Amino acid sequence: MTGEDTSFPASLDRWTDADWSDYRQRVKDGEGSCVAIDAVNRHLRRTAQKQTGARAEASQ
Repeated sequence: MTGEDTSFPASLDRWTDADWSDYRQRVKDGEGSCVAIDAVNRHLRRTAQKQTGARAEASQ
């Protein structure tokens, strides 16, 4: 897998302690592990897209 691979399980390598904490809390609250992983990864993708969009706007 390359550094550009954002699919499971490669994406887990990029998780921070906060991401793992979010995952554990979701599972503790009864969310299934696959659903919790998808939720954390969706959050990370959206955050990255917002940051990329902000950089693109700033460069114009």
